[in-house]
Amino acid sequence: MSHTNAVSPPQTRLVVSLGDVIDKRKKNITEVEAWALLCQAVQALQDLFLNGGEEEKLRAECTLNGVQLTPKGRVILGQRSRPISYPRLSDTHLEKMWIYSLGVTVRGIVSWQEASIGLKTILSRMLSPDLHSRASLMDLLDVISAYCRGRKRTKPLSHVIMDMYTQTVNHVFEGKNVSPCIIDDDIKKVFTTPDQAVKAHIARVGARLYAQPISGDKYYGPNTLIGPEFIIRSSEPTTTIHMSAGKLHIKRRVLVVLLNGKKLEVTCDASTITFADVFQVVASREGLELSVTLGLACLVADDFVFPPAESKISKVAPLSWSKPRTQFPPPFTVYLRFKLYLPSLRGTRSWKWKHLLYLQLRRALLERQLRAEKQQLLALAGLALQAEFGDHSGLEDGDSYFLAEHYVPDEEGSAYELSVLHRQRAGLDPGRAEEMFISHVMTLPEYGTQYISAFMVGKEESSTEMWIGVNSKGVVLCYKRDFTVSMVREPHYIFNWPDIKKLSYSKHFFEIVSADSKYKLKLEANKSLYLFRMAWLHHKFFMKMTNEYTTLQCLTDEFGLKIKPTKSVLHVSPDNNKRTELSALRRAASLLSPDRAIFRGKTATHCG
Repeated sequence: MSHTNAVSPPQTRLVVSLGDVIDKRKKNITEVEAWALLCQAVQALQDLFLNGGEEEKLRAECTLNGVQLTPKGRVILGQRSRPISYPRLSDTHLEKMWIYSLGVTVRGIVSWQEASIGLKTILSRMLSPDLHSRASLMDLLDVISAYCRGRKRTKPLSHVIMDMYTQTVNHVFEGKNVSPCIIDDDIKKVFTTPDQAVKAHIARVGARLYAQPISGDKYYGPNTLIGPEFIIRSSEPTTTIHMSAGKLHIKRRVLVVLLNGKKLEVTCDASTITFADVFQVVASREGLELSVTLGLACLVADDFVFPPAESKISKVAPLSWSKPRTQFPPPFTVYLRFKLYLPSLRGTRSWKWKHLLYLQLRRALLERQLRAEKQQLLALAGLALQAEFGDHSGLEDGDSYFLAEHYVPDEEGSAYELSVLHRQRAGLDPGRAEEMFISHVMTLPEYGTQYISAFMVGKEESSTEMWIGVNSKGVVLCYKRDFTVSMVREPHYIFNWPDIKKLSYSKHFFEIVSADSKYKLKLEANKSLYLFRMAWLHHKFFMKMTNEYTTLQCLTDEFGLKIKPTKSVLHVSPDNNKRTELSALRRAASLLSPDRAIFRGKTATHCG
């Protein structure tokens, strides 16, 4: 900003830089100001990658002078005089580079000793030297969203930015014959132009993302959005569900992330709530079909695991979540995910179920939970673009209508390549493209295998990092050292169900005994129990499916939870705040429990 007595032209007074803020106050920013800056700056970065041209992305500046505050509580990123001179940088590389730069900027102006663990954690992730482990925009948006939900009803973060802006402007013109009110009037006049541009951008993107595709043909599916649904819906308001109309002894919140990106926040009694209770409510509300294939998972030591349905959530959630004296802890997050993968689509007529499977597989490929060769990833991305956008005709080339990282993992393909593959699918019905996507994924070597990290225990207490996987045919083991993050995992050891004599687990160990070998693996944080229950369910379900004449509905009736109406469950719509009474469930998950004998002694069961 200018420090002369003369009033600068209006366009120079649209914004104040973060450097101006620090220079005038002579001290670091507060915790809430740091979160407000991260929130608004990340949104500015997201808008840059959605709407900016190639040169704009290369000119972005996330330094103290580049991060600029507006009078309306937004953050905009300044533009360098020259673009950075690194050729052929992908959007993923650029995104991670600007995230690192933003992390350096915010880290340098916060009081590190006084910062909360949450703020330190996210800044450390932004500053990770490893590109793959560094936080992405999606990661940051999730963390900031969780922070906002955990805050008490206080000033919005945009108002925090507005206060920082106003304080800085007042400091600059303090003692000078210039009225801040006049300046604000000038700013308001000039700022209508970028504000209108933002509104126009939102309208244009919204019209494209939420258009209704042509329906009525044979393969028309349930997706009525244009673009990746789990990205689009992740920004929708969270729906609140109250599980009891009576008094709650320990009132807590469980955040359920659905496969389509939507979020449900369940208010419940921490002393009694089980995973089965929450799953029942979700299944009833979402109308889940073939619910035996789905379950509620949580992240434990970087692995998705499915705790037993009858387990209390308080046994898995952090201790602070279930402590009676803890006030307003953040919600415990669980994820609706597939736990059983059928070998084909035969016998599954439900479009809704197939669409959920499509969403699960789409995201699993992006996050490398499911791996494939590059050519397979590119072919699948072409199908996904056709399924989510329809014909390429009328769309712009390159990444102007999609982000490459929403369709392939890092560095696996350019926007131009994907656009060409999309064009080659012209004329293919979007619903049929979804089916073809699923069928193609079902041929991949890793399809249907649930992997968990473990350590192989050898002689003299030596240990080796492993992947242990469970699928419809049995259990597999892979040495982690032999695979990079992008390589398809080929099992070193395969144990088919008929060849396994015994599976057993204790608190930290999982043991596999076959006719000629015995392997002992060490796992963290009760994952041995979760793995054991997963293996039991896969064995019983798929052996019955393979060896007996049965239907998927019969298997669902035998192995799944009965979805019954329940009392005193209230759904609060985020749109109109209307409360609708639904039925609720309180049913033990006995059908998913192994025989009681496995819980005696060393908890073992025979799988022969």
